[in-house]
Amino acid sequence: MGTTRQQIVLETLAARQRAAELLKQLEQAQQECECCLKSEQRQDMMKTVTGKSSIETAMASAKRMVEMLDRALEEAQKSVEEPEVVVRPVDVLGRIGPLTVGRVAGGR
Repeated sequence: MGTTRQQIVLETLAARQRAAELLKQLEQAQQECECCLKSEQRQDMMKTVTGKSSIETAMASAKRMVEMLDRALEEAQKSVEEPEVVVRPVDVLGRIGPLTVGRVAGGR
């Protein structure tokens, strides 16, 4: 298909889309729950005890996931715009000389 980087970007885009869809579904479920509770004249016991309903907690988590995936996509876009630097082992060896195994500072 493409490079590994392109594959990761495509998978990240797909995950972001799924997270955004989940968030929309949670928002709809919250509205339905609130209407149902109101019509039955009940309270959300989780919200009464903790200050947040379980749906609100799930929505906050989904929002954080979407934001995290947005940041990952921004970073991926930046890395695509910047050319990759490829360092060949020969180039490094030519600059620092051969490495000696077991050599310790002080001449041993």
